[in-house]
Amino acid sequence: VLEPRPPPPAEPQTAGASGSAGVAGEASVEGHKRTAPSDAAADSAAKRHRLAEDSEEARKKDELRRLEELQRKREEQLREEERRRSEEEAQRMLRAVEERRRAEEERKRVEDAQRRIQEDARRREEERQRILAEERRRTEEAQRKLQDASRTRREKQASLTVLLALQKMAEALPEDYDQLKAMFSRVLASELPHTGSQQEMLRQEADRVLRHATSYVLQVDEQRRRYDAWYASQQRREEEKEKAAKQRASEQERQTRSLLNSLEELVQQAEAQAGSMQAALARLPLPHQSLSYDEAMHAAKAAEEAGSKAMSACTRCSDFLVKRRSEM
Repeated sequence: VLEPRPPPPAEPQTAGASGSAGVAGEASVEGHKRTAPSDAAADSAAKRHRLAEDSEEARKKDELRRLEELQRKREEQLREEERRRSEEEAQRMLRAVEERRRAEEERKRVEDAQRRIQEDARRREEERQRILAEERRRTEEAQRKLQDASRTRREKQASLTVLLALQKMAEALPEDYDQLKAMFSRVLASELPHTGSQQEMLRQEADRVLRHATSYVLQVDEQRRRYDAWYASQQRREEEKEKAAKQRASEQERQTRSLLNSLEELVQQAEAQAGSMQAALARLPLPHQSLSYDEAMHAAKAAEEAGSKAMSACTRCSDFLVKRRSEM
């Protein structure tokens, strides 16, 4: 705030000046009449001086009021700026608090999303492991069925081979007995261990057929020796007997061949069904292959149906052998 300048101090009057003033006063009294116009001019000048001083005083007061108004406005401006700064600081603090709250909410939201993603991934992994385990189980089951079917087919084939060898050995004659017996021994050594549950029964049957064939060959040899001894006297009867035996043998052979043809047809059907089963099993997915669940299930079902048909065909062959064994 600008302070008004004080008026200049009045100059002190000296003693000499006082005396001079007194002398001048006396002189002025004496010459009052002579100096009247000069006093009027002095009064006018004094009035002008007072007016100038009043004007200067008014100007100083106006200047003082203006300065005070400027000071007041400056203080109000400072207070307004301080209030605005306070409000801005409060707003800034509120924004900071809001940002921290939003950041915390965002962090929680991200953590929740990550937890849900991890949980979903865990459930998907568990489901994938369950599906893989189920596929492995089904694959192992299909492989086991395939192995069972293959083993069953091998058992049936080995049984048929042994039965054919038994049939040939049962028809042995003295001239081919040694050859058939060697063939019979080779078949029993190579095929009998693969006949499965029928192994013991076929072994017993092989022993019986071998004894029967040996006995039959010995009997034939004995008959031939007898035949040679009394051939001359009983030639016609022996010829008739031989003819009848040949007829019976031919009939037996014809019947046997008919049965064998029927058996061969059954065997071909069983092999065809086994081939279908092999084709169906070939379509099953390998461990390195990737198939959908429905495709894998369809392939497994087709393989199971083909295996069932193959088993049925092999069962028909076995039943035929059991029922017609005596005729063969």
